[in-house]
Amino acid sequence: MLLIAVASGLVGKFLLQRATDTLKIRRHDLLNSGKSMEEVDTKLFFDSLTVDLMKKWRVVHLPITIILGVLVLMHIVTIVMFSK
Repeated sequence: MLLIAVASGLVGKFLLQRATDTLKIRRHDLLNSGKSMEEVDTKLFFDSLTVDLMKKWRVVHLPITIILGVLVLMHIVTIVMFSK
């Protein structure tokens, strides 16, 4: 389960960075094409909403990963302590 959490965190980090970069590029391109700020915000509303939701996902993901990591360490320590 910890490996799944770590893998999903790495994939999520990559996707969040890519989505953020794409959003910035699209915003810059639309502004350079002569669109008003309102038109740009309207066009990019769902994209920016998706990026915001991805950022909120990290708030849930990080504690789960930390808890699983602590459980793994406790498991290793108890195996070493009681294996003798």
